[in-house]
Amino acid sequence: ASLLTVAPPPPPAKQQQQMYLDFGQRSFGRQIECAVCGMLYTEGEPEDEKEHQRRHQRAVRGVVMPAVADERVVERREDGSRLVVIDGNTASPLWRRRLVEAKAVLDAELGDSPLPRGCRAFVCLSAA
Repeated sequence: ASLLTVAPPPPPAKQQQQMYLDFGQRSFGRQIECAVCGMLYTEGEPEDEKEHQRRHQRAVRGVVMPAVADERVVERREDGSRLVVIDGNTASPLWRRRLVEAKAVLDAELGDSPLPRGCRAFVCLSAA
């Protein structure tokens, strides 16, 4: 008869924790919620601050959509704004990217909703 030895189970993995060096900064590691864009970020964390800057600028200036030659203007208004139609089947890649970016801003404010393939979007673009 042979003796069967069973190895003990390995010890559980140690929980890893993010560590920081604190050199006495007053604002070190402080969580801030931006009153303008609503993002919660950690002050002093370069990645967080960079992402906050990007989102904040988008919230302040919106999606920039300068006029291009291939846009289909449905209406021009007295204030300089224009209503354009973007057809998902025939729109240029530039217009598709702009529509996706504008939708991301709306989703953040109004909630996420799917963008149907081949949809037609009417977008009012301000002159400012």
